[in-house]
Amino acid sequence: KAGDKSIKAILPALIDKGLTSNVTEVKAISIATLIKITKSARCLLIPHVHVLIPALLEATSEVEASEISLLSTRLGADAETQEKLDTARITAIASHPTMECATYVL
Repeated sequence: KAGDKSIKAILPALIDKGLTSNVTEVKAISIATLIKITKSARCLLIPHVHVLIPALLEATSEVEASEISLLSTRLGADAETQEKLDTARITAIASHPTMECATYVL
């Protein structure tokens, strides 16, 4: 019961404030904390998966720098270059801590 109360108290702050923060350090600490929680209290997160997974995916989507997106748009006509860029994007996203967290909680 104490663990469940702790999750209910801390999870909204981490998701609503931490993952959406414009401050890089705050976002990084929130992600690190979520990873620790998922590894130690995974079963307590089951009732919150419907909120946690979309928040993690949203945080992951913000990983890509605007420069990469612009480069992709400019190189869109060259299929081979676009494919290489897409492969690099997928690799970067798949190795991001938010994806590790999402994978672990599922």
